[in-house]
Amino acid sequence: MKQLFFIIILSLSYSTILCQAGQTVTGNGETSWSIHRQFILVPSVSKESTYDSASLRDIKGSPYQNENFQTGAIYYDGKLIQDNVLLRYNIFADQFEMKEELYSENMTAIAYDPSISLKLEGQTYVYLPILEQEIEKGSYYKVVTKNLSYNLYKKTSVTYAPKVFATTSFKKNVPASFNQTETYFLRSKDGSFTELPTNKNKLVKALSPKSNEIKKFIKTNNIKIDDEKSLARIIRYYESIM
Repeated sequence: MKQLFFIIILSLSYSTILCQAGQTVTGNGETSWSIHRQFILVPSVSKESTYDSASLRDIKGSPYQNENFQTGAIYYDGKLIQDNVLLRYNIFADQFEMKEELYSENMTAIAYDPSISLKLEGQTYVYLPILEQEIEKGSYYKVVTKNLSYNLYKKTSVTYAPKVFATTSFKKNVPASFNQTETYFLRSKDGSFTELPTNKNKLVKALSPKSNEIKKFIKTNNIKIDDEKSLARIIRYYESIM
């Protein structure tokens, strides 16, 4: 809840100062980055203590969506505030890292704020502060569908598994690894989240009260549910019959 309280205060302070500064959106949708950056950029949080950063090259997998910084854009309340910024999604730390210059050692992170959205490598990401048993567990999600009553989001997670040393001469060491998983969620207009099962029958059941229609739609169109485009197609159909 402390983090959620911080986000609320951050957003209120941010809006107040923008009004006092008299900032307006220009024709191309940009506002003064010098004003916005004070509230959007925060120190990056390192989780390297979780693993041996010196041997990162020896760890299978990666903590990043893409290890290289890519050109992206930052939006606030849907308005472009900075384009052509160098961003990298650190999935393991669940933060978007930013550099002012590609070869600079200095790095900051984007603040956890639901008003901020990021576009990177053709995809849109948002931070959603979700409450679970009165505990705020916000995270970044990829937007798969938008402007629907029920929208599809993808959550990518990375866990770290330390190196396992062989206990006998007949076994081999198991190298440390970053393991990536993907989970899809359906979010309604009221903000409620439903995790979508990967099993077809369970997915159909989860999309009640239109389970029969969804089952028929999947069968008629021979849809596989193990990829993002297929799930998006199912959700758009679900929206059309609700």
